[in-house]
Amino acid sequence: MTSGATGLPPAAFGASLDEVRAFYDAHTDLFVEFAGATIQGGLVQHPQTGREIPAWSNRHLADRAGIRPMDRVLDAGCGVCGPALDIAAALPDVRIDGVTISPRQADIARDRVADAGQQDRVRVHVADYHAVPFADDSFDFVYSYAVFQHIPDRDVVFGYFQEARRVLKEGGIARFQNE
Repeated sequence: MTSGATGLPPAAFGASLDEVRAFYDAHTDLFVEFAGATIQGGLVQHPQTGREIPAWSNRHLADRAGIRPMDRVLDAGCGVCGPALDIAAALPDVRIDGVTISPRQADIARDRVADAGQQDRVRVHVADYHAVPFADDSFDFVYSYAVFQHIPDRDVVFGYFQEARRVLKEGGIARFQNE
């Protein structure tokens, strides 16, 4: 279900939410097998090795973004919780709610969270990140890595930002990386 020779999910070219869900339900196992639990582009190279080390990159991006211990964080487009688990391991008492539209990703993520013993700090929800199932002013921090290729039109992007703002507490921070 990729578009042309790019290998990108179909939503990069205007596909529906159902097509994006079907793409990730069908391909996530392969992504995890060959690329690991951090399913995103834009990893930061480690300064000493020059290599992209996902766990280090996730912690570095969280630190650079300003996620702090005790924060309640929304990971909008969490995949299989690679970044969420790395951040939870690095920051005491951070609580992360991850949202994915893919039931397959959510199943894998929940297994990974349980294996890491982080069920009390990382929760996974199947939902569209344009309409998340959380109350207004719920989060100190909202982040997403590599999700904008799934949002084909600017009105929908605007809705995504509105939703992030809705769930952020006063003074909360949103960070979006799409590389």
